[in-house]
Amino acid sequence: MTSKRSRLPCIEFWFDPASTYSYIAAADVTRQEAEGRARVDYRPFLLGPICAALAPPRSMSRTSA
Repeated sequence: MTSKRSRLPCIEFWFDPASTYSYIAAADVTRQEAEGRARVDYRPFLLGPICAALAPPRSMSRTSA
């Protein structure tokens, strides 16, 4: 027998704890969960290291003229 919670749609919520945008989005997904309309799998990650790894080398970055 499956529980009602397991039949709810699942929101996989990836967020950076330091991001103000994550805070705004978290307010919505937690409301969805509290109202019983979805279950949420919280997936924290750090965006800074990802951006640093994808940044172009300094010699190729744009400089002011």
